[in-house]
Amino acid sequence: MKKEYDSKYVIKSLQKALDIVESFTVENPELTLTDLQRMLDLDKTNIYRIIVNLEERGILQRNPKNGKLRLGSIMLYYARICMSGMDIDALALPYMNKLAQVTGETVIINAIQADSGICIARVNSSNPVKITADLGNRVPLLRGASSKILAAYLPKEYLRRVYEQEKEELKVSYDEILRQMKEIRTNGYAVSLAELDPQTAGVSFPIFDMNNEVIAGLSIIGPLYRFTEENIPEFIQEVRVCAMEISRAMGYRK
Repeated sequence: MKKEYDSKYVIKSLQKALDIVESFTVENPELTLTDLQRMLDLDKTNIYRIIVNLEERGILQRNPKNGKLRLGSIMLYYARICMSGMDIDALALPYMNKLAQVTGETVIINAIQADSGICIARVNSSNPVKITADLGNRVPLLRGASSKILAAYLPKEYLRRVYEQEKEELKVSYDEILRQMKEIRTNGYAVSLAELDPQTAGVSFPIFDMNNEVIAGLSIIGPLYRFTEENIPEFIQEVRVCAMEISRAMGYRK
C-alpha cells in the first residue's frame, strides 16, 4: 500500500517516471512505448519525454534487437547498494515484535550455518510461561519446524548429507524425510508438536529474498499446551503474514 503524502510535496512528473519504472516485471521485462502508454494512460508526448530522461540516466535501455524498453543495468548497481545495507535481524525486528505481541509466543529467525539451523534473531515471549531462545543457538535441520522449514528447500544432495548426519536420532527413513519436505513445500509452512522437545511446539514459514530464494525461516515457538487445534490455524495465519512482510522488505516481489 502506498503511503499518503501531502499533495503539495508530490512531484507529478517524478511520480509518472516511477510508475513507468514499476511497470516492468519478471513476467514483462520488456515493453514498448505503446505498451506503457496503454498501461499508464499517459499522453504519448509526455511519456516519451520521461523515457528519454530515464534512458539518459541509464535507468531504462533499449533491446538492440527489437527496440523494446527494459530496465537498465544500472538497476543492478542500485540493487547491490540496497542489499549491502540490509541486515535481516534489524530489518525484521519491528515485524517480529508485532508477531510476538499478537501471538504471545517467542518469535525467532533461523538460518542455515554448517549443516545446522542457527538462531540469528529473536523476540522472547512476555508470558510468564514461555519457551525462550538464545542468539546463536544451534538445532538439527531435520527436527522441529524452525529447522525443517529451511531443510525443505535444500537441494537433494545437501539434504541427503544432512540426513546421514542425523539419521540415528531421527529414526525414520530418508524416503520419509523426502515426503515430509515435499509436504512442507506444498503447504508453504511447517508445524511441529513435541518433535525437538516434548514440551515445545512451533509454526514456521520461509523468508524469501529479492531473488525469490529462501534465506531464513520465521517461527513462533511456545509451550505445547498452548498450540491447540483452535490456536494453530490462527498462529499459521499470523506467522504467514509476518514472514511475507519481512520477505517483501528484503525485496521479494512474487
